[in-house]
Amino acid sequence: MRLTNETGFPAKLFRTSIDKDRLAASLALRVTYEWRDGQFVPCAEQDWIVSAAPWDSPHGPMPGDEIFYRDGVDIFIMAAAKPAKDARTDVVDVEARLGTWRGGVRVFGERHWRRTDAGLVASAPAPITTVPLTMERAFGGKTKWDGLDVPYALNPEGKGFYFDAAEAEGKPLANIEDWAAPVRKWDDRPMPVGVGLCPPGFGGKLLPLIDKETHEVNICGRLFNAAFPAMIAPAAAPGDVLSVRGISSTGEVKFPLPPARYEVTLSFDDKVIKRVLPIDQLGLDYAQKRMFVSYRYPFRYVLHPRQQRHCVLRRKEG
Repeated sequence: MRLTNETGFPAKLFRTSIDKDRLAASLALRVTYEWRDGQFVPCAEQDWIVSAAPWDSPHGPMPGDEIFYRDGVDIFIMAAAKPAKDARTDVVDVEARLGTWRGGVRVFGERHWRRTDAGLVASAPAPITTVPLTMERAFGGKTKWDGLDVPYALNPEGKGFYFDAAEAEGKPLANIEDWAAPVRKWDDRPMPVGVGLCPPGFGGKLLPLIDKETHEVNICGRLFNAAFPAMIAPAAAPGDVLSVRGISSTGEVKFPLPPARYEVTLSFDDKVIKRVLPIDQLGLDYAQKRMFVSYRYPFRYVLHPRQQRHCVLRRKEG
């Protein structure tokens, strides 16, 4: 089957065999939009491509798109935490909402472990101006053991990981934490969390899919999501409103999703099937006032010799 892409935006048709007579295919489209005059319109520069292999995006490593489907919609917020005007300035909740779904993190100003009669306790957080929402600010990092650097496997680039209390004293805590699992002791080992691009190979995506009794991995669409587990919404549709708080001094910011819909026409000899591509990823680059939207339509078909097969991708009118 060959793809004709009439949209002008990055798209690929990924195919694989199920058995000798059946094939699976997944059509992926990614469009980069910019905020202009109160709405998102396509950018002249389509920086967010569709790639079979992992690639370096404008905000770090991006996994490849050669998958069949995802479970839900990946939400990426690429921004810095910033308190709203006249709000508390040492702790900021960064929260994204889409319909009834909500996800996010809690962000603290700089803290350190200080010695008291009761042991090590976290200092009061310093006031926040901005805190980049990157993995360097989440729990993790490296510590020393026998003269060697020992990384926290889930996030070697983070901060707050120590082997003993003597090492931790006076040292910083992570800025970004899970609302539901705050660090209370110097030797807590929380799961790193974030709202941006999830690092490739991040074990925190896999752990929820492992059966606690059999230790087997549940092979499902969630295995192929690229966002942090807490940042996967059940669904998104053109025109829905993505609202985010904690990234602007003006308070909550709201962005209606681009209204454009994209349609695939599948032709198998004289049989024609038309389908609209659902959204499976949203990436808000707040500083640049841009958003990429990924669309995907997975399907299966039976291979018939000499059958004429064609796939046409175009913007849906009306």
